[in-house]
Amino acid sequence: MVFPDAGRNCFSGFCCAGEFGGAGNGFFSGEDLLPSLGGRINQSAELRKYIVSPFDPRYRAWEVFLVFLVIYSAWISPFEFAFLTYKEDALFIVDNIVNCFFAIDISLTFFVAYLDTHSYLLVDDPRKIATRYVSTWFIFDVGSTVPIQALSFHFTDHETRGGLGFKLLSMLRLWRLRHVSALFARLEKDIWFSYFWTRCTKLISVTLFAVHCAGCINYMIAERYPDPKRTWIGAVYLNFREERD
Repeated sequence: MVFPDAGRNCFSGFCCAGEFGGAGNGFFSGEDLLPSLGGRINQSAELRKYIVSPFDPRYRAWEVFLVFLVIYSAWISPFEFAFLTYKEDALFIVDNIVNCFFAIDISLTFFVAYLDTHSYLLVDDPRKIATRYVSTWFIFDVGSTVPIQALSFHFTDHETRGGLGFKLLSMLRLWRLRHVSALFARLEKDIWFSYFWTRCTKLISVTLFAVHCAGCINYMIAERYPDPKRTWIGAVYLNFREERD
């Protein structure tokens, strides 16, 4: 449901917190700003220059694109950690390209307005946006985007391309899964998507990811344990290293 034209102009004045100096200085309470069940607010309020609305279709498309990159990172990170002693050149290049996209997202986040949880107003003040981001997810986002493998070249030889410590640091990329979690949280509240099937898809995705991680960890244990025959994989596959190749 979209608000009528007569009410849209009146409501748009309260969509942007920056127009009256604060997030809570509106004339309506938080409940009055909410649409009816199943309705959708027309996010047409003008924001400050260079500030992007989180409801902008182009920004939503960017978020969906990042989710696909997160799926790649979630699959490849445990695999590289457990199976690869060094990265192939092609895989190394792809990983760094993915890192570049997430670095762009970090920069973009400083220009994305956010919805105040108390007043339900869009906050477009650049200082408030930056303060909020730096005090929450910024450090973790940077840590998961730093090219650990490239930095390891300065501390290790190029043949091994990093030891166990650098591999552990590269697992910080799993922090990117928060993008997937945010997507599911949004879909669960969207009346245009079945809540049941959204939850089922989430459950299946989490299960597959857990199985993938468990398989990679079990292989790493068999690979590094002094007596592989005493591990689950080594007890079943005596020549598991050859079978992997």
